[in-house]
Amino acid sequence: MKTMTLSFIFIALLSQVSAETDECKEAFNNEFYEQVLKTCMINESSSIEDRFVRLAADLFAVVSPDRLDEIFYQGKYEIDVFNVDQFNDLYSINEKLKLQQHKNTFIDLAEDQHAEANLLAAKLYYLNELIIDKIDDKWPKVPWNDFQAKKQAHYNDRLAIYLKTYPDHLEALFLLGVESLEPPKIPVMMRPTRKPIFAVKEEATYAHLLKALKLGHNRAQYFVDAVNRWHDIRANWIKKAAQEDPESQFLLGYEAYKYAQFTDSAKYFEQAAKANHTEALSHLERLYQNELKDVQKYLNVIVQLAELGDTDAMLVLGDYLLCSGNAKDAEEVYSMAQEMNNPLAAYSLFDLRDYGVPQSGCMKFMSEPEVEPE
Repeated sequence: MKTMTLSFIFIALLSQVSAETDECKEAFNNEFYEQVLKTCMINESSSIEDRFVRLAADLFAVVSPDRLDEIFYQGKYEIDVFNVDQFNDLYSINEKLKLQQHKNTFIDLAEDQHAEANLLAAKLYYLNELIIDKIDDKWPKVPWNDFQAKKQAHYNDRLAIYLKTYPDHLEALFLLGVESLEPPKIPVMMRPTRKPIFAVKEEATYAHLLKALKLGHNRAQYFVDAVNRWHDIRANWIKKAAQEDPESQFLLGYEAYKYAQFTDSAKYFEQAAKANHTEALSHLERLYQNELKDVQKYLNVIVQLAELGDTDAMLVLGDYLLCSGNAKDAEEVYSMAQEMNNPLAAYSLFDLRDYGVPQSGCMKFMSEPEVEPE
C-alpha cells in the first residue's frame, strides 16, 4: 500500500511538472515572455527544452524576435556596404547589453542537440562578433584565416546543423547560401558594371541559396541574379580572350592570380604580354620572381618592359648586366633611365662606380638549385 502511494505521488509530480512545462511552452509560443520569466524556473535538472524556453524568454523580453532580426539584418547590410555612419542608431543600450549577455547562452544548448538553439546561437555570434564589436571598434586583431575559421564554426556550421533538422527553413537556407558568395577577385575599377556581382566560392553552400530561391525566399533572387551576372561577364572575357583581346586575357590572369592559380595566371598574362599589355607584364614580373621563381622568364619580362620604356625595369636590367660582369652596358642602361627622370637611377650609377655591384645584390638573378630526389 505504501509503495502504491509513493508511486501515485511520483506520477502526480511528473504530471504537475509536465503541465507546468506545457504552460511555459504555450506562454513562450504566445510571446508572453514576462510571464515565462515569472513562472518558469530552471535548475540543473531542467530539460533542455525548459532551459531553452527560459533563456530565450529572457532575451526576447528585451529584444523581441522581430527586433532581433531587424538589428541582425540591418547590421549585416551596413557591414556589407561599409556604411559605418548608420551603426549608432542600430540598437539601444539595453538591447546591446542583453545581446552581449546572451552571446554564448545558446551554444551549450546547441551542442546538446537542441536544433532551434543553433539558429539563435548563429545569429547571436554574428550580432556580437561581427556587428557590435565592429561598431565598438573591437574587431580582434587576428589573422584573417583564424577569423574566418571561427566564423565558420560559430555561424556557418550552426546554420548547417539547423538545416539538418529543418531542411526547408527559408531563412537558414538563405543565410547559409549567401555565405557561399564573395566579390569577384578583380579591382573594383575593373568591374564592367555598376550592378552587384558575386562569385561563388563554394558550390555546395551555394546550393542552399538556389533552394531558398526555389522555395520562394524574397531576397534570394537578388543574389542569384548577381551570380549569373558575373558568370556572363566571365564568359564574355573567355570568349574575347580566345579572340586575342589582351584586356580580357589580363583580367582572367588577374582573377586566377588572386585565387593562387599561378600557372593559369601566367598563361593568361603571357597571352596579353604578346600585345605589350604593360599591366600583364608587371604582374608577370612579380609572378616569375616570387611565386613561380623562373629567373629566365623573369629576365625576359624585364627586357620587354625596358624596351617599352619602363624605367624601373631598366634599373633591374642594369643590375642584371652589372651582376653578369657587363658594367659598360649596365651604365648605359642606368644612364638611359636617369635621362627619363627615374629618381633612383642616380643611386644605381653611384653603386656601379663606387662598389661595382647593385645595392640589392645579385641573388634574384640566380636560379635556385634543383633538389635531388632521394
